[in-house]
Amino acid sequence: MGIQYLTKIYRPLGDFSNYTSLAGADVFIDGPSLAHRICRDLQFYDMGDTALATQGARRVIQAMLDGGLNIRYIVFDGALPLDKEDTRIERTKQSIDKLSEQPEGLIIASFAADMFREMLDEYYPAIPVITVPYEADFAIAGMIKTYTEEAENKDKMVYVMSSDSDFYVYEMGTNVGCICLSKSEDLALGQQIFVTQHRKLREMIQRPLWEAGYLVETTPINSRKKLNFFSLRNKVMVNKAQRESYEKFKDTFTLKEFTWTSIAAFVNDTRTTLVNDRIPSCKFTRLHEFLNRHYDNIKKEKHNIGIPKAEVYLPTLVEDVTRPSVWIIGSKWRSLTYEMLIEKLEIKESSVPVTNSLIIEYYRVRRGVGATYIPIQDHSRQEGREEIDNPEHYRFITQGELKGWIKSYHNDEGLVMTVKAIVDEIVTYNLDTQPLSETQCNKLTTYLTSILNENSEAVVYSDSDSDSSMMSTKAKRLRDVDWNIASLHLFAQTQAALYSLCFLQQAGVELPHGQKIKITTVSDSIKFSKYFLQKQCKVNR
Repeated sequence: MGIQYLTKIYRPLGDFSNYTSLAGADVFIDGPSLAHRICRDLQFYDMGDTALATQGARRVIQAMLDGGLNIRYIVFDGALPLDKEDTRIERTKQSIDKLSEQPEGLIIASFAADMFREMLDEYYPAIPVITVPYEADFAIAGMIKTYTEEAENKDKMVYVMSSDSDFYVYEMGTNVGCICLSKSEDLALGQQIFVTQHRKLREMIQRPLWEAGYLVETTPINSRKKLNFFSLRNKVMVNKAQRESYEKFKDTFTLKEFTWTSIAAFVNDTRTTLVNDRIPSCKFTRLHEFLNRHYDNIKKEKHNIGIPKAEVYLPTLVEDVTRPSVWIIGSKWRSLTYEMLIEKLEIKESSVPVTNSLIIEYYRVRRGVGATYIPIQDHSRQEGREEIDNPEHYRFITQGELKGWIKSYHNDEGLVMTVKAIVDEIVTYNLDTQPLSETQCNKLTTYLTSILNENSEAVVYSDSDSDSSMMSTKAKRLRDVDWNIASLHLFAQTQAALYSLCFLQQAGVELPHGQKIKITTVSDSIKFSKYFLQKQCKVNR
C-alpha cells in the first residue's frame, strides 16, 4: 500500500515526459491502481457512470499503444494479506468521513478494478492480464526484476505504471522507471507524464532503494514531512529489537521470495496466479472484505440504541437509500448473509451475542453519507409479513434452507432453488405494479441463473500466512465444497444478482425481463450503467 511521504520525497528527482519519448519501452501496469485513478477523476455528476470510466480507461490504454509503448502485463490483485487489513479498514473509514466534503468517486471504487478488467477483455484481448492471490505490487516487481535480468532485455527500459510508492523501494533492476499516475486526462493525452528513473534515484541517495525505504518507514509520520532525498543518505540505525523487522523488510523489497526464473514460469504457476475462469465473483465479496477475518468492529456499541452491534464498512452501494426497490428487496438476504458470515468466522465468540447484533451499512445520499442498521438473526424471515395479501406465498428463506441448498449444489439443484427464491421475493415485492407474467418470470430466472452460474473456484489462505508468503490450497469448484470460503461466494453471487437488478433499474437500464421491479423516478439518478451486464442490457439515455 506504499510508504507515506516517500513519493513526495522523490518527486524533485522526476521529470515530465510524453509517451512518444518513451516509445519502445516495456510497461507493466498496476491494474487496480490505474482503475482507481481513473474513477477518482470522474466529476461528481459523472460518478458511478461506468460507461465514462470505461471510456477513460480505453483512452489511457490506447494512448500508450499509439505512443509506441509495449504493454507487457497488467496485473490485478486478488486479496489483501492479513497484516494489511487494518490499513485498508482505516483508509476506508477516512474515505467515508470525507465523503460529504470530497466525493472523489468512492461510489465506484469497489467496482473500479472489475470494470477495468472487463474493458480489457472486451477491447484489448491481446494484452496479457493476470490476477494474483495477493497484492499486485509484489508480483509486478518480481516480474520486472526477472524480465530485466534476461539477456535480451538488459538494455531495454522497463516502466511500472502505478501510484503505489512501494515501487520506489523494490530492487527491480537498473533500467527501471515509474510512470506516476497523475490526472487520468494527462495519461490519456500522453503529453504530461511524470516519470522517475530508478538509476537516478540511486545515484542521488547513494544507497539501495530498499534501505532508503526502510529509513522512511521507520521515521515517525510527523517527522517524515521534514525529509528530503538528501536525508535518505543518513545511516540506518538498527538495534537488536528492530533486527527482525529490518531483515523482513529487506527480504521483501529485494524480492528474495520471488524465485521464478522467468515471467512465463511465474504466470503459468497455478499456485501463484488466478486465471480468468477461476476468479470468484467479486461483485459482492469485495464489498465485504472488511468483515472477513476482522473482529474489532464487533465490540463497539451504539450509544442511542444501547445494544452491541457488528459494524461492516461497505463502500457505497446505492445513490439514494430512499429508493425503496434497492434496499428493501435485498435487506433480508443481506441480513442472512451477514449472519452466516459471522457464524462462519466465529465472530460471536468476541463476547457480543450475535442474536442482538446489528450490521451497519454505509451508503451515499446525494452529497452526504448515511447509515442503515440491519439486525441479524431476524425472525421475520421465517414469520412472513401480515400486510402481504398472500402471506403463505411470502416467506423468507431460513439459514438452514440455504445451507441445505449449498450442500445439494451438485446437479445445479441448489442453484435452481436459490434463483426461484429470488424470483419469488421480487414478484412478491412487486405488488404495487403490474404482476410479472410467467414468460417474464422465466426470462428473469434465466437472467439470474446466468449471473449465478459461475464455476468459480476459491483460494483459501491459512491464518498463519501473510503477505507474499501466502500459499493457496488447491482450488475447488463450488459444486464440490460444503462450507468454506467458496460457499460464501455463492451467497455473494446471490446478493450480486439482487443488487445488479436494482442498480440497473436505477441507472435507467432496460432489464432483460422487460419489467421494472418497482416503479421509481430515476431522472436525477447518477447512472450506474453497464457494469453488471454490458452485453445483456441496453442503456436508455
